[in-house]
Amino acid sequence: MKNYTEKQFNRRDVLTSTIVGATALSFGLLPTRAQAASKISVTKRKKCATCAFWGGNRNISSDRKWVIASGKGTCKNPKSPVFNRKTSPNQGAPTWTKWSKLG
Repeated sequence: MKNYTEKQFNRRDVLTSTIVGATALSFGLLPTRAQAASKISVTKRKKCATCAFWGGNRNISSDRKWVIASGKGTCKNPKSPVFNRKTSPNQGAPTWTKWSKLG
């Protein structure tokens, strides 16, 4: 049996944690970067965050003038060219339908 020195043992730990971390990133288990919130006017048309079919994280501001969205969401409009794909909140939505919560 080999007797590993402290330096060799630490290298192995680093290599193992790097492989585990890279695997987690590739399967989407860890965030790749922080997602800043997007602020989009409720009057904006053809934007994913204001569309009824957008499945992202979003809320309407207390003054009801803005949609505050974070991260990406999945398009659930079967008529859209990006159906079942992740889109940004401020991305254009060619087959847009107004989100019912916007009035």
